[in-house]
Amino acid sequence: MELLVPAISDIIFQYPWTIKNYKKVIEKNTSIDSPAFELNVNGIRSSWNLSIRFWKGPEGKRLKNPVVLCLNMLNCKINSTEQAKIRFQFGIYNTEVNQWEYFNIGRTIIELKSTEDIVSLGYRELSVVERHLKNGVAKLVVKIQMTEYNSDKQEPARLTRHLRDADTKFICNNGQDEIPGHANVKASHSDVPASIDKSARQAGDQKTGVNNLITHR
Repeated sequence: MELLVPAISDIIFQYPWTIKNYKKVIEKNTSIDSPAFELNVNGIRSSWNLSIRFWKGPEGKRLKNPVVLCLNMLNCKINSTEQAKIRFQFGIYNTEVNQWEYFNIGRTIIELKSTEDIVSLGYRELSVVERHLKNGVAKLVVKIQMTEYNSDKQEPARLTRHLRDADTKFICNNGQDEIPGHANVKASHSDVPASIDKSARQAGDQKTGVNNLITHR
């Protein structure tokens, strides 16, 4: 099922990961991966997981505590490449007080594009001690929030790809042709209208140019 929301940033995804027999799992495995989980929102379809990796000591031996908790994007499918801000927060359950211990929020900027390559987005060094274990079980969690990242140069170009919400019409020199657009593109003195004009000229209409603006459709 796909979620359709006004803005991706309206949603915070939360994924819990329960590891049974934690100490035995840590003892026997050189790496641990959670089951993959899917995020499907506003045309962005992606698979993620959590993983545990280990530091090595001065003698090259694997350290069992602290461990390294990682957030990974396993693959992504999207119609057009976009940049996004990813905010994530790890947590571990404290069984003594029956509440989550959350760590500082991590932030990164990534290019969302259709890919099968694994991308590691962030990690946290994590010390798992007795207060985190009950009957040998450790509970971890991650919260993820995605926000569209639009720099001054990227925003006008992005808006021209989403014309269904256009609030402006650019009128060409011939007074007949109208091109839907966004007021923000004009206000930002973007070169997008100029590029539209250039494309029109290259297409053979030498008299067509964008030089006027109507602020209401």
